[in-house]
Formats: sequence, structure tokens, C-alpha cells
Amino acid sequence: AEARRTALTAALAGLPERQRLAVMLRHFDGATNPEIAERLGVSVEAVESLTARGKRALAAALKGQAAALGYEG
Repeated sequence: AEARRTALTAALAGLPERQRLAVMLRHFDGATNPEIAERLGVSVEAVESLTARGKRALAAALKGQAAALGYEG
């Protein structure tokens, strides 16, 4: 669990700030897209783009670490 947390924290730190904030607000805080849009001062469409790009970047950053993090059998 600690290795997963460390890897995710490092991957999140590598994201551009707005992507990181959008992903964290959505997936950790449970904020809705309109709430995130208001908080970041952007449109809902921009939030959708930020979260999608952020999730793709996280997947790419964590690719190859799945077995080490216990996600492959």
C-alpha cells in the first residue's frame, strides 16, 4: 500500500498544476465537474479535458510499475 501511495504521489506531482488539481478534486475530494470549474475559474468542458489528460498522463507515468505495485498476478 505504501509503494502504491508513493508511486501515485510522485506521478501526481509530475502533472501540470491545473491537471493535478482537477484530478485530485474529482477523484479524491469527490467534487463535481461544475464545482471544479468554479473553483479553477474555467469551463466545465475545460475540466473534462483537464481530468482526461491528467488521467492519461498518470496512466503513462505508472505504466510498467503495475507488477511492482501489486496490480498484476
